[in-house]
Amino acid sequence: MLAARRWTCVSSLMARRTSSRPPTRGKRGPGRAPGSSGVSMPSAARQATRVSPWAAGRQPLVAVSSPATRPRCRGNVHAGMETRSSVPPADLLPVQRKATPMFRFLKLTVVPLLHVLFRIKVEGREHIPTDRTFVLIANHLNWLDSFAILATFPAEPRVHFLGDTTILVTRKVQWALVKSVAGFIPVNRKARPDTVLFDHVNRCLQRGGVVALYPEGNYGAAEGEIMPFKKGFAHFAIDNHVPVLPVALSGTQDLWLRKTVRMIIGPAIETSGQSIESLVALAEAAMRELLPSYSDPGGVKLLRKGLTHLF
Repeated sequence: MLAARRWTCVSSLMARRTSSRPPTRGKRGPGRAPGSSGVSMPSAARQATRVSPWAAGRQPLVAVSSPATRPRCRGNVHAGMETRSSVPPADLLPVQRKATPMFRFLKLTVVPLLHVLFRIKVEGREHIPTDRTFVLIANHLNWLDSFAILATFPAEPRVHFLGDTTILVTRKVQWALVKSVAGFIPVNRKARPDTVLFDHVNRCLQRGGVVALYPEGNYGAAEGEIMPFKKGFAHFAIDNHVPVLPVALSGTQDLWLRKTVRMIIGPAIETSGQSIESLVALAEAAMRELLPSYSDPGGVKLLRKGLTHLF
């Protein structure tokens, strides 16, 4: 009888646990997110979600959730919808010719570190204008592009990058660093046209600062190739009567310790007498001419994954 009672208790407990257990879900396949409908995302689509925070003027290839409505998680449990401030305005940070003390300090400390990690070879330094401001354009392959440009160009006139804040505002450390160093002009992709952005860029150039942007609008597809240029840089340069300085970058898409990367600075392109369309075509042709062919050097690639995806 005692054994029968024990068996009854065990059976009751097992039935209670089974009834309270949530419905069984299918196994998670490759490329499938928790709670997804079960449709795998192709690797090409996952790659398309990689949007550069420093690229402006182009919509992401795949829609992503807005930082203002992205669920906040504690462990594995959603804690409701996180409330964030709106997209930072274009004139959030000051623009000027003079470099801030924090930027000078970082330039003194970070530049030597970059040269320890990578071999940065620069050609065409003599083409950097010293007596006037300009609009700097470059092809874009990875996070190192902006750091290499800031490391190569003089502290003054201060280089100000245009960039999308979608990723930066979700990474508190990076966003805090950008705000303390300045030299960044936030771009709201949804504002069409963004009059605040145009006014702030004009203000930067009129004060003697340099405006830098990636006219492709996002990361390039491959080394040695460029995508069609957006027209924003041409408007900025023509409206303010300043030249366009093309900068070609090679070897930054895939990174590892002591890899050689190249930066080729071309002659400044004058904007006098140019239309928006002709300047875009001229700049795109100049960039294609500057870009060298690229081949994988092979060999040991130390810290490849960590350095390629550092930011």
